[in-house]
Amino acid sequence: MHQTGILVIGGGIAGTATACYLAQYGHQVTLLEQSELAAEASGLNAGTLWATGWGHTPELSSTLSMGSLEVFKTLQLDLGHDLEFRQGGSLQAIQTEEEYAFAQQAVRELLARGHQVELLDGRDARSIEPALGPRILGCLYYPHGGSANPVKTVRALASLAQKHGATILTHHKVTGIAHLDDGAYQIITPPATFKASALVLAAGPWCRSLGAMLGLSIPVYAVRGQMWATAPVPPSIYHSIGALESHLYWHTHPYSRASGSPATSTGGRPATVKSSSAATGNWTPPKRPTGTASRPTALMRLNSFQSCRTSPSLAPGPVGCPLHAICTPSSARSPTSKISTYSQA
Repeated sequence: MHQTGILVIGGGIAGTATACYLAQYGHQVTLLEQSELAAEASGLNAGTLWATGWGHTPELSSTLSMGSLEVFKTLQLDLGHDLEFRQGGSLQAIQTEEEYAFAQQAVRELLARGHQVELLDGRDARSIEPALGPRILGCLYYPHGGSANPVKTVRALASLAQKHGATILTHHKVTGIAHLDDGAYQIITPPATFKASALVLAAGPWCRSLGAMLGLSIPVYAVRGQMWATAPVPPSIYHSIGALESHLYWHTHPYSRASGSPATSTGGRPATVKSSSAATGNWTPPKRPTGTASRPTALMRLNSFQSCRTSPSLAPGPVGCPLHAICTPSSARSPTSKISTYSQA
């Protein structure tokens, strides 16, 4: 049985960051990942940073966003890790009058708390992001926003964790957890068994099943996502672009089921379907393994349509560069890209 001080389960952004900073503070840390680092949601996102400043009184959201921004700066600018990080501002596209009214209220509340965010009409939004389509009514502009390659970020944190003495083991799927009489934890994987004084669950939606091994009910649920990508093209999108509809949806529908749990695509039909998109220019994820593309579904086509409506240069035609690659979280890969989009079902 392998002994460690703190055992972290999950090789995504939360797990590698936790392992990195615990090791930096002198703890003996072992991280277990069931497949590869950043293989799931931590590697399948647009890498957008939605920072709005610290505000008059720093709170959890501003501490996480602005603190994360400093972490990205440290990793790339001070330690030399190439994260493809750029702090060029972020935009949330507004497509309906309902979204515009929601944005107005959100801006008033954020400004009152000392945050930096601006509501742009369609004309002003297109003046700083010419790729936006004519149907966009406006955008929320986040001057502190930016983007980074999520896969490279996870790998940089993992590398730094190892430099501080952490042990990182991939292909170690946890099949059993027991809380021992002496207060320690026993963690079982096919390759080896571990004993740890403290346990950190940083496995995203897998926290639910891992928690069940300890008799814990952790209300985390999986949702299905899609990633679309173009072939390598010259830069034409200069900000990270998201859809305000996602924030509005979760504001008005915090839960999708009467039981209080969100809609999930695992184990049956989802109760509701939500589609949103996020775009980032010149994002460079690793190459997609053979056989990971899937056939477009109605939701995928809707997501593609929304992306093309937000940025017409993505539409098929003599000028546009059509979206052509589709990846799901289980496949976790897409080719070198100009834009990535994400939807949930």
